[in-house]
Amino acid sequence: MIRKGVCSIEELRRSSMEDILAERTRVSITLLDEVAAEDDASELAEKILLGFVDDRGTYKRTYADRFAAFDERCLEVIGGQLPADALDVHDCGVSDARTSCDFYRRLRNARPDATLSFTASDYAPHLEVIRDGEFRITLSPGGDIIELMSAPFVFNMRRPDSWLRYPINNLLRRRLARRAEALLRGGGERSTLSLFCIQARRLEQTEAGFRLERHDIREPLAAPASLDLVRAMNVLNRSYFSADEFRAILAGFARVLRPGGILITGSNEDRATEVDGGVYRLEDGCFRLLESSGAGSPVAAIIEATGQTGSRVDPVGPTDPS
Repeated sequence: MIRKGVCSIEELRRSSMEDILAERTRVSITLLDEVAAEDDASELAEKILLGFVDDRGTYKRTYADRFAAFDERCLEVIGGQLPADALDVHDCGVSDARTSCDFYRRLRNARPDATLSFTASDYAPHLEVIRDGEFRITLSPGGDIIELMSAPFVFNMRRPDSWLRYPINNLLRRRLARRAEALLRGGGERSTLSLFCIQARRLEQTEAGFRLERHDIREPLAAPASLDLVRAMNVLNRSYFSADEFRAILAGFARVLRPGGILITGSNEDRATEVDGGVYRLEDGCFRLLESSGAGSPVAAIIEATGQTGSRVDPVGPTDPS
């Protein structure tokens, strides 16, 4: 059996996003650049990101207004908890940042007179693409090959096709990988591909208080005690980080939040589904739960242990990738 991918905007619009075996259709991440100028760019970008994973195996899928009800409830809870005149916010692991745009606008509407400094960051918001005719190689920030495209085929190198179901695809993938290695030694047209959505990039251009950054959540976010609010949605996932990494990440959040600062975290499966999350306030180096949603944060126990006896908030350097 042969499995073809989606290599053009026209195919993307026609695609059902599943093949005859009900597996998710492979869509080339390089189409993100091409859909930016389309009237339905937001919807097309969602389809492109649906099955894409970065070099760590982390999914980038997200949707506009994914956390709408949760966002509104969070703003109600923290209404009297934060400074009225100025807010410094960091939104971590934002994928293409469309949910950051949603939260920024809600926060701006809730505090129209406040000076708002809002940073949205993600581990790998930019990729490198090498083109040689119709052949395309997509590289991670570290230079690893994460996708090969040669119409009509798209190969995700992090999640290869099953040899049992698609032996021809895998033989072709090996052949293209050899071609890619040769091209990496020199040749082809190189360009940078941004995974941040067009709405976020436009917001950065028009709003002085909104900026996009590359940041690994395992590294320090800011100067100690400098942030009013840290938000981490759909990123504190047990399949992404080890227990030690979780402890380091949360200890890092505690270090950069000002006394009384707010941590918002949670996750859900799809747009308009309930968020399992929580709103926490930093008190004496520990996180105290202010509000819980759904089943609560999947890592609530680790959050609530941060700063307690035997789990002190000590300086922690970056950890090795998992």
